[in-house]
Amino acid sequence: MLELTEGWQEEYQWLCRQRAHFPPRADIWHLRFHWPAEQTAITTALQQQTYRLNPLERITKGNGEVIHLRCSRDALVMKRLATRLRGCLPRVKCSVNYPVTAM
Repeated sequence: MLELTEGWQEEYQWLCRQRAHFPPRADIWHLRFHWPAEQTAITTALQQQTYRLNPLERITKGNGEVIHLRCSRDALVMKRLATRLRGCLPRVKCSVNYPVTAM
């Protein structure tokens, strides 16, 4: 069985680095401030198989560029899953990133 609930250090540090320059009202600061409780809540939801991903958030950057971003909790869980699956799935030899077009 894939272990998702033990030791979040690597993923948590990755997320903190990735979002270190986010604005003061970004959800990363709430997650960091309340990390012990958030870690327990996320772990419990994963163990009980009740964790649900939130919709992407549409953000307009200062330069007018629109991006779609996962909330910090979802980004952390997805990174955790990717970290734990590393080595379990075959490696993709090439990949193509397609731009998201507005509807």
